Amino acid sequence: MPIDYWLDKKHDIVVTRVTGLMTDEEIVSYMSRLIEDTSWPSGMNGYVDARGISGFEVTSAGIEKARKLGVTGEHRFSGSRWVIVTDQDAVFGMTRMYELTRNPETYQVCVFRHDEDALDWLGLDSPVDLAPRPQAGRLEPTG
Repeated sequence: MPIDYWLDKKHDIVVTRVTGLMTDEEIVSYMSRLIEDTSWPSGMNGYVDARGISGFEVTSAGIEKARKLGVTGEHRFSGSRWVIVTDQDAVFGMTRMYELTRNPETYQVCVFRHDEDALDWLGLDSPVDLAPRPQAGRLEPTG
């Protein structure tokens, strides 16, 4: 699975790393797992590193499904800020579509091309822990 996530305790943030081929099924599965996973507290900020994507087959229909899941799970994200960092134009465009079509009053999402800008927007003064976790997908505290 090309999407894994874990908790960076130093920054008190959910870190997600996306690698490999990204499809509609992968993004919907990720959103479902994230919403159902009670090992991270509701309202926690998130950092999504999407720079490791090698193929991108996400459609506008997949983005809409992810957005609807986000609405269903708004209670998990309420009050949080999430960044998506990518260096690919297609990924940037699709994730911006997600950013612009969801309810910004519940939680905020912002897409960036540069890590420094994303960290600044989150109010972090040092990089998040991007080291892979042995049991990623369920939160394992680091830091």
